[in-house]
Formats: sequence, C-alpha cells, structure tokens
Amino acid sequence: MKFLNPALLSGIGLVAIPIIIHLINRRRYRTIEWAALDFLLNALQRRTRRIQLQDLLLLLMRVALLALLVLALSRFTVPTNAMKGPSGSGTNIMLILDRSMSMGYQIGGKPRLDAAKQRAYEILEQAQQGSAIAVATLPDSTATRAFFRTFDPLLARELVERAEVSFEAFEVDQTVRQALEYLRNSELEGWEVYLLSDFQEVDWRNAYQEVAGLSAELSKLAKFFFVSTNSGQNQNVALTALTLGDALIDTQGVTTFTAQIENKGAFPVEALPVQIKIDGRVSGRKEVSLQPNESKRVWFQQRLEPGDAFREIQVETQPDGLAGDDVRHLVVRVASGKPVLIIDGNPSIEPVSSESSFLKFALSPDFSDEEGEFILPFKPFVRTVDTLEASDLVEHECVILANVAALTKGSASLLHKHLSEGGGALVFMGEQVDAYFYNQFILQSEGKSLGELGNILRDEHVEGGLKLEKPSSSHPVFAGLLHEDSDMLQVRFSKAFQFKAADSQSYTPILNFSSGLPFLAEFSIGRGRMLVFNTTATPDWSTLPLKPLFLPLLYRSIHYAIAGRLDDTRSSNVGEPLIRPLKSAAEGQTFNVRIPGEEGTSIASPRPSSAGGYSIRWDRTQRPGFYHMSNAAEGFEDKFAVNPAAAESSLKPASHADLQRWMPDLGFQFVEPGAPLSETIGNVRTGHEFWKLALALVILITLSEPFLAARFTGKKSEGT
Repeated sequence: MKFLNPALLSGIGLVAIPIIIHLINRRRYRTIEWAALDFLLNALQRRTRRIQLQDLLLLLMRVALLALLVLALSRFTVPTNAMKGPSGSGTNIMLILDRSMSMGYQIGGKPRLDAAKQRAYEILEQAQQGSAIAVATLPDSTATRAFFRTFDPLLARELVERAEVSFEAFEVDQTVRQALEYLRNSELEGWEVYLLSDFQEVDWRNAYQEVAGLSAELSKLAKFFFVSTNSGQNQNVALTALTLGDALIDTQGVTTFTAQIENKGAFPVEALPVQIKIDGRVSGRKEVSLQPNESKRVWFQQRLEPGDAFREIQVETQPDGLAGDDVRHLVVRVASGKPVLIIDGNPSIEPVSSESSFLKFALSPDFSDEEGEFILPFKPFVRTVDTLEASDLVEHECVILANVAALTKGSASLLHKHLSEGGGALVFMGEQVDAYFYNQFILQSEGKSLGELGNILRDEHVEGGLKLEKPSSSHPVFAGLLHEDSDMLQVRFSKAFQFKAADSQSYTPILNFSSGLPFLAEFSIGRGRMLVFNTTATPDWSTLPLKPLFLPLLYRSIHYAIAGRLDDTRSSNVGEPLIRPLKSAAEGQTFNVRIPGEEGTSIASPRPSSAGGYSIRWDRTQRPGFYHMSNAAEGFEDKFAVNPAAAESSLKPASHADLQRWMPDLGFQFVEPGAPLSETIGNVRTGHEFWKLALALVILITLSEPFLAARFTGKKSEGT
C-alpha cells in the first residue's frame, strides 16, 4: 500500500476529535441517588445495551468519516498483483507495433493499424521526462535492427506514424527473441513493454512452445502490456492457394488452374465473383457461394498460347475488409520442344523393336495426316553409347537410359552433375544392363549407395508373380491420370530386376509389385530426380509400351523429373528470397529486377551458390505480385510469383485465457479494444487508487449520520 499525497496523511489525527467529544459527553453528568426512581431501574437496564450500541455506531461513523476523508485526500493506493516484473514503476517504454497483413483489416474504412497507432500515442503521452523509448514496427525483413531507441517522444511518435501495413506475417517467436535480446543487453532498467497487435490465434498457437520457455526470463526484465485491436468482428473471404491442376502443360488442349477460396467469417457469402487473368487480360469468370468457415476449389480451364514463355496467371475476387488476400499469383512456364536425350542401349534397324523407336514415337508422334500445327512439349534426340558426347548430357533437360549396359565413367559423372543442377533422368531396364556398373556409378550420390541391382527375375520365379499394386493418385506422376485403375493393373510383366534399396532418404518407391519389389522408384540427387522403371521401353519385358497409358505416363515422368529445373523457384511467399540458378556468370555482370508496384528497375549481381555455380538472389520481396529478372545482353528473362502467407487470412484472435495458458510464467496486463489504456497504465505503475471509493463513502456517511443521530435521539426521548 502507498499514498500518492503522503503529506496529507498527518490529518489522520483528526479521528481523535469525535472520540474526545464522546468521552466528554459521558463525563458531563453526575450520578444522583433518588429512591423514587428505583422502580425504573429494571426498564433502564433493558434499554442500556441498545443505547450503547447506537452511540458506538455513531462514534464509528464519525471516526470513519474523518479517516476516509484523509485517505481520499492522500490518494490511498493498493499495488496490483496482476503484473510481474522488476520492482518499482517502469519509466522506460518499449513499443512493438504489429504491422502484418492482418492489421490491414478495415472496419469503417480504417485499418486496425490506425487503431494501434492511436493506442501508441496514448502510451507515449504517459512517458515520463527523460525516459528511453524503444520502437519496433514488425515484421520488417529489410531492417538491419529491430528496435530504434530515442529519448524524444515526438520522434517516437513520428516512427509510429510512418508505419504502413506490410504483407508479411507476424513472427511471434522471432519478435519475442528480439525483445528478450534487447532487454538482456540494455543498460537501463524499469522497462514497460507494450505489444500492440490483433493477436492472431494462428500466429501464437504455432509459436507458443518456444515462447513459453522464454516467458519466465522476460517476466524478470520488464512489465508487459498486451494491447489488442481485434474486437473479433471479422468477415473475410480469402484466396489461399493457386495451383496448376495438371503438372504437364499442353498447349494443344486446355490447362486447369485451381484456386482455393475460403470464407473466414461468420456470415454466408452468395454469388461472389471470381475471375482469372492471363498476362493481365481477363480470361474467365465464375461465381461462388460460401457458408461460414467453408472452403471451396474453383477450377478454370484455359488454353495457353504456344511458344516458350513465362505466363502470368492471376486469380482475383471482389475486394473486402482485408484486400491483401483477394488476389493470388502464379507463374507457369509454357515450353515446347524441350530437348530430351534418348540413349539406346539396344539399337535395331527394325523401327518397332528398338527402345528408341517406342520412346521417340511417344514423345514425338507423327501427325502428318492431321490438319493444323502441333507444338509438342518435348523434342527427342537419339544417341547410342558409342556416338554419345559429353556435351549431349549438359544440353538436354532430361536424359533417358534405355537398356543401356554402361556409360563411361566421365559420362556417368556428367550425368550426376546434370541431376544435381535440376535436370532429370529416366532409366529403363533390359537384358543389356550391367548391374555392377549401375551399382557403382549410377545408383550413387555423394559417395553413398542409393540401392543395389541384383539378378533378372522371371515372373514364375516371383512369389505371387509380377503383378502391380494399385497406384496412388496422390503422387504427381499418377495424379489425375488413373481414370480407370484397370489400365495399369492389367499390364503383364515377364521379367524384372531384383532390387534392394539402401537406407537412404534419397530413395522413394512410387509404385511396387505386389511382392514388394520396386517397379517405379525415385532417386533425389541434388535438385534433380532420377526415375527408374523396372521394365523395358519395348514389349520385351511387359505390355506397358503397348498400353494407351504409356504415353501420358512417360510425359508426366519426364516433367516430374525435371521439375527441379523448371518450377521449384517460381513461387514463394512474401519475405522469402527469390533464387535463380545460373550456369555461368561473367565478372561485373548485372541483372535488372522489376518489383511490382514500383517504377523503374533495381540491380542484382550474381553470387556464388552453396550448391556450386552462381545464382541471382533477391531478398526484397515485401510486395505480392510478379517479379521480373532480365539481362538484355544475354537475352535472359525470368519471372516469379510472390504471394502473402495464407495463414494471414485467418483473423480469429487469441483470447486472454489462451495467452495466459501459452505464456504461463509471464504476468501481463491484457487491454481489450476500447478499454481505458491510460488508467490501466497508471494502475500498474502506482497500484489501484481507492480515493474515489473513499470519497463516495464520505458523502454517504455525511448524509446518513445526521439522520441516524436524530432518530436515535428521538428514541431516547421517547424512552425517557
């Protein structure tokens, strides 16, 4: 307990006045013996106790009146027990202003960030002269330091005022670590930390385990205020994903784009317009209705123009309170005639008996009798081992080994380099395959074995025969391909290689025989993938090459194998770097980068890559949209799509109880939207003041004491 005006506390001695008066009144009368009044003694004894109680009550009221008046004037306070932290009042202020995308949610035309700024101004008004003020507006991936310290409240106000809504997510764990590091290293004490945020539940739920472990130390360094701007009245419809429905783009047919749209609010949405744009032009429109918390997929089937180019795909919906998630971006590469090298290990003059004849026809069928021009995604080139040159492996997107006995050691080394840089490889087995060479030089990665080929097995020698398991449509190679399972399950096999996979994370079985023997296996080498088919590319070992399924299966396998080179860096979230590998880079060479929403271009220089070679790395991705990289001298142009994190669309707030559960060792004051902030700060600094209550009791006693005194006196007279 404390007194804000302790000098006035000396007036407490005034409470002796009514006590003295009471004692004087008791001694003013002399007792006189009178025999005639003896008959009244019995009646007086019965009334004595009541009269004494009445006098005592009046005495206590008069004493309390003076005592409460003195306490009210001295501003009697009781320290709050709701806050932990260093003893003494906090005089230094740390402001953490959340400016993540969700803080852009508008109510009445004003974003939540504006409400947070007003709260920050109230806090700065409470700053005492000479107090240090540390300000951080987060997230900010471009800042070299999180906190800016000043002793000038006007400068701190200017920093808050300049803060704008970001498209990045609020990283709770990172923010807590930054605040803890600052408090640890500060030479000042008595900190008050104010976090102004909408307290998205998803942000805190994902980080609470790490934050909970730091809360005990934080509580010893500062007092904490959580100031919320989230009233819980959230209505938001968000585009949370945009994907290519079919991994293989066919310019002769239609390509499916899938948009994920979610209603994050509590009210239904009817006939919401959704449209798709290709290279800035509206190409299709749909309407969708959503119940609260419902999610739907919207499909757009579009025909893309042929030609090697990056296409900008944008899906957008009607703007609402949170405009940042009403648009989604995607970049796809339309490529025709990508070179594929087929190495035929068993060449034949008979066109239908060689490996290359089946593969070449599948990749480049003869449409001479058809009208119109057909642009195919792959262009096959056939080589035999004896005519193979080292440069062939480098210049092709995908290399197919079809019943190849062995390569030279140099070619095998170049094949691994091709894979590590994101290229692809397909391997078909056959009678010519040298298992020893494959085990030593092909099924290897960084000196570790990926697996081991054994002997060739016949169907009758395998328990249960060589029958395939049911393929999983969840794998990209088979996704959307298995309209009828019988197409794959009816393939007949006569031979297959024994194969034992090594205990390696680089190996993934895509499809097995029912005996457990792999039929189609994936090996990850660097950024590339090698797919091994445990059969031939001819009908020698199976009927697969004769099935209609063989052509799309081959296309999808090639596209999946080279995905590391084509598409793995095309899309990223706001705040994540864009990385474009380069085969080579000349000294002093620069590349132009065009950022969405900005005029002109910026300059980026190649840098050595950790995986070898060079790459362009661009870290300034604070805006969603399409980013362009180019180099006019080399005719180089590339595009990337950047989107906000889907989690930012979930506006549900964490409750006070949730935060207490997730940070059990951190005593903090939680300030609801609209709650008086300056009074809360004052109560924490000085304790709860009770002068208003004391003054109210003074008034009550002042009004009731005369009434009770008159009533008690009247009863005494009547009794007498």
